[in-house]
Amino acid sequence: MTRKTIASVCLLAALLSGCATLRQMNSPEEDVDVQAQKRRQETVKAFESQRDYAQMEAALSRWKSGDVKGCREGLEKLLARNPQHHEAQLLLADLMLSEQQPEAAVAQLKQTLTDDPSNARAQHTMGLVLEASGKTDEALVYFQRAAELEPKNELYALSYKTAQDASRLEAQGPANAIEPAGSADWDEAIANASIMQTLESAGSALADGDLAAARAGFMQAAAADPENLQIPLHAAIFSLRHEHPEIAVELLTPASQRFPDSAALYRVLGTADYRLGDFRAAQLALQEAVSLDNSNALAYFLLGCTLKKLGQPEAAERHYEQAQNLNPSFAVPR
Repeated sequence: MTRKTIASVCLLAALLSGCATLRQMNSPEEDVDVQAQKRRQETVKAFESQRDYAQMEAALSRWKSGDVKGCREGLEKLLARNPQHHEAQLLLADLMLSEQQPEAAVAQLKQTLTDDPSNARAQHTMGLVLEASGKTDEALVYFQRAAELEPKNELYALSYKTAQDASRLEAQGPANAIEPAGSADWDEAIANASIMQTLESAGSALADGDLAAARAGFMQAAAADPENLQIPLHAAIFSLRHEHPEIAVELLTPASQRFPDSAALYRVLGTADYRLGDFRAAQLALQEAVSLDNSNALAYFLLGCTLKKLGQPEAAERHYEQAQNLNPSFAVPR
């Protein structure tokens, strides 16, 4: 083999060696493993996302069909696997609120807002939960934040405005305003000593958080003298003052059948329905109140707040104006 041939062979070997080295640098085994692992992770992520979507849709379907238990079970399974699924968190909070579990709903929403404080829907839902619990001032903060996060959302703006009105009403002392003429003290409105003792015991139970005993005591007192409207009326006002509008509704709904001409009863009942978030029922009660007594500014003001909640701003404005005409202190800031 000539020297020239040997040189050519060496050059060819060097070139082949270089190509092999180049191939190794561009596609090492570890790079292949990384790419395969990345593809596996993407596949798992896509599968989990599809499973989340399917479970969320199933929970929504159960919610719409009235299967609250099935909805809750589905949401809890979804959140056990994906604790930060915000849509599931919010639906679970809505479910808790519908089942009269505001404390559980608040705890759930706090978790959502800790994960995502810019979630406008979570801010708004928290406001609704607090408002339904009678915590108007606390609700106002969340409604305001929701409106600021999504300034074009008419629902959030309306909730914020209504909460402002309700907060102003609370500052005026609505519990005193809705009481019937005369002293609110039970011993002056109710002469029977035995009934008085029952009411006071029920009131103490309510203040201590024993709702079952409070309900039973209030119902017993009302049944003992069914012709005395002041018994359920004062018990309902006491319940509202202690943030239990549901007890006020339980007391006044049957009483309204016996006392259909009492504007005071319907004002208190409408207030209790409003605080529970049952705005349709509040509208009916307050409309009855103003039809029985068209001189009460508070009734018109409350009806205005209720109509705003129901998406009837023009009708609400008319009732605000009537409230202001009757009592200038009920002027609503525009």
